Amino acid sequence: MSDFFKILFTSELKALSGRSMRTIGALVSILLFTILALGLAYGTLDSLKERMDNPYTNWVDVPVTVSIEPKVDDILNHFKRQENLDKYKLSGVTRYDVYYAQFLHANQKDTFYLRGRTVESDERILQSVLQDIPGNVIVEHSSLKEIPCGIIVTGGFLKALGYTGDLKSVLKISMPYNDNIVLLDILAVVIELPNLCDFISGPILPNMRNLATYETGFIDETVSNVVPVIVDHKLSVDEIEKLTASFQDWDIVRINELERIAIIGDRDHTIYQLVFPLEAALDNKEFIVKLRQSNIGSSSFMYKETNCNDRFASVPSPDHFAFQFNNLDKIRDFKNGMLEDFDIEVSMQQIESAENFSLVSTLTFTTSLVLFGFALLSIGFYISSLIRSHLQKIAANLGTMKAFGLRNVILTRVYISIIGIFCIGSAIVSMGVAILIQIGLRSGSMKFDIDVLNLKVILALVVIVLLCLYLAYRSTTKILGNTPGDLIYKRND
Repeated sequence: MSDFFKILFTSELKALSGRSMRTIGALVSILLFTILALGLAYGTLDSLKERMDNPYTNWVDVPVTVSIEPKVDDILNHFKRQENLDKYKLSGVTRYDVYYAQFLHANQKDTFYLRGRTVESDERILQSVLQDIPGNVIVEHSSLKEIPCGIIVTGGFLKALGYTGDLKSVLKISMPYNDNIVLLDILAVVIELPNLCDFISGPILPNMRNLATYETGFIDETVSNVVPVIVDHKLSVDEIEKLTASFQDWDIVRINELERIAIIGDRDHTIYQLVFPLEAALDNKEFIVKLRQSNIGSSSFMYKETNCNDRFASVPSPDHFAFQFNNLDKIRDFKNGMLEDFDIEVSMQQIESAENFSLVSTLTFTTSLVLFGFALLSIGFYISSLIRSHLQKIAANLGTMKAFGLRNVILTRVYISIIGIFCIGSAIVSMGVAILIQIGLRSGSMKFDIDVLNLKVILALVVIVLLCLYLAYRSTTKILGNTPGDLIYKRND
């Protein structure tokens, strides 16, 4: 029986393959179309989600304008009551400042104003930035609780200031302050921050910048004959002589090497003290000019230590409210409530974008289901027609073989094996061709968002193959269920 099975299998495989493998070609064409259509649908959906799905969607910001300022206390008191928070499914209300700060480029010459916002060390938004968003943190060095005057920056922030290479190695950033330069600790580098900000800081930093130094004690402005200087490398003997020569007319007394300071991980920044006579009249601007003329390094600069005073750890009049929602089910009610209770129009652009994304997601998913259903119908009809027409054509032969004692299970196994080979082989070929097409489309100028290796596409392909096997079994057993006489005289039509 084994030899007979092989002979019958080989003969029927050739017969069902058709001339020039037309059956395989038809199956490959249908499956290839299905894979590409589903791959494009799910690839586009994933790409759209990556672009539009804002990780801070559950936060709604309201700027404190001139018209809102008199209502601030009423708003805060209103949302201190738990029932009002529960009404809109809010978890909390906070206030913050948006401000621009000047930072020094890596070349220590150019300056840039970058956008920042304040955040308390225990605010929920900080957890969203550093913990809740997968892959958002590039590196984390410290925290606001440990270094209140530190900042959390984006990778784009560092690139805008001319830092290239490994962004994880940048530990401090330079910020002009009056006629001095101070160093701020980088607490973390992330991919994205809320409100399109380049950095976030605690409230202490903007207070230190905006209030008088004699009040905050941010830096020591006492006139001294000792000037600290940071150089981006350890000075050689020749460089120390050049530096001494640059300040010779100021009667420089000596240069002391103090300690190494970590600014960029792979560079040997060092603090030096330039000591002058007690009676020397030092001018900061002229000092900077002489320092650059010494040619000891383009990144050398005067250094002032900072002091973060906890008395200035809050912003008296923040310019924004931040409302955090547990979910967005009541967001429309919140908008209407703010309008009715406080005559405040809340911008819904961020929420509307999320709702639009949800609509597009639904449409894309529906389209993918329609495409998948079309593929199932096409292949199902094709396989059923192929098996039925072939078996009806050779019905007399099948009846004869059954009359001589050949069992239905043998014949069924032959045709299911053949259809299985057709479907699995076609699936492998079509997937291979689809991957090549995907590579071509992604490398082209239009950059198609296609993902034929998406898990949903692969599962759809598996379902189609299983459907082929089921239809082959169903069609075969239905026809072979007739008696040998019915098959021989074709009474099964």
